[in-house]
Amino acid sequence: MCINSLRKKAPLLLSLALLLAVSAFAQTSASLSGSVHDPQGGAVAGAKVTLKDAGGATHLETSANNEGFYTFPIIQPGTYTVTIEAPGFKKFVKSGVVVNASDRQSTGVTVLEIGDISNSVEVTADAAQLQIKTESGEQGAAVNNQQIQNLAVNGRNYLDLLKLTPGVVVNASFAVSGPGGFGNISIGGMRMGKNSAI
Repeated sequence: MCINSLRKKAPLLLSLALLLAVSAFAQTSASLSGSVHDPQGGAVAGAKVTLKDAGGATHLETSANNEGFYTFPIIQPGTYTVTIEAPGFKKFVKSGVVVNASDRQSTGVTVLEIGDISNSVEVTADAAQLQIKTESGEQGAAVNNQQIQNLAVNGRNYLDLLKLTPGVVVNASFAVSGPGGFGNISIGGMRMGKNSAI
């Protein structure tokens, strides 16, 4: 009797497991996009854009559309190199593009130089990268290991790291250990105490 009951519920359990796996993947994935223009500001339609991660495990390719826009809608967090190639232009290589979980990063507008594709222009990404706000109102932040090690955190409470996040207002000292103080945190303009995401 127990086996028959389990067999009847197997499709439901399998569907639930699949839904949870997809949801977890979506929360950790990110996206990267940008635009490709010529020196006069015109879109370079059909430009080949290649994305590789630092470890060499990821190798993705796409093409710029008629407006010169390209996107990699689902990628895993990591450090990437973006290569853009188009006939009649020098190859453009941008390394050190850091993408954190849930980010919607943009490489901005890349202006290709006229020249032979065998020549290349290499750029190292700067620390301040663009988060696309026109596509989504969401905002995220990642606290890296260096920040955690170098910050003087009162009472070693992890909640003090919320003070580093854009869009977060903290009216608590967190001097005592534990999560007592969630009621004094406002995220993204929400009222204090309405933070169900934490």
